[in-house]
Amino acid sequence: MVNVISGTDSSGNQHPLWNVDARIGLGSTGTDVMLVQYLLGQALPYVDAGRPQVDGVWGPITAAAMSALEKTYPNDLLADGAVDPLPSAMVFDHGSQWYSYKLAALQGIYCQTRNPAVDPTDLYQSIDALMNTPNDVGLPTALSSALTNAKQTASSTQAQPSDPSQGSATP
Repeated sequence: MVNVISGTDSSGNQHPLWNVDARIGLGSTGTDVMLVQYLLGQALPYVDAGRPQVDGVWGPITAAAMSALEKTYPNDLLADGAVDPLPSAMVFDHGSQWYSYKLAALQGIYCQTRNPAVDPTDLYQSIDALMNTPNDVGLPTALSSALTNAKQTASSTQAQPSDPSQGSATP
């Protein structure tokens, strides 16, 4: 399932990022796969592979596109054919290890396709484009709905006051 996490930049500012609940790869299905397929399709100017169909099924074409992405960034991405969830407690900063996460790399490339002047390793320069993904022309309805629901869930969770009887809200 697709969700939204808050990443932290080097200045301590919180920014929303798309995330998946669990590791996904060949044979996986669902809206989390649709998100990766869509982002892989957006990365094609940078990755030499066939455009995966955004159907929510990780099959051979999606696997080939992922392999091409991994080969394009051999020093940054683990070539294991899968996508892991982003860690919510991680600081995402230019030049740091965030780019080793394929989902972060794909979101950086997506932002760069929306604004070519943006450095793809500095995701926060164009975070507005990233969070507007549900409005992209041609985005499958199921993925648009899943992204919109994830944003609404994240917003409602952040808007709820903490319950003092549950202890501190900070780790």
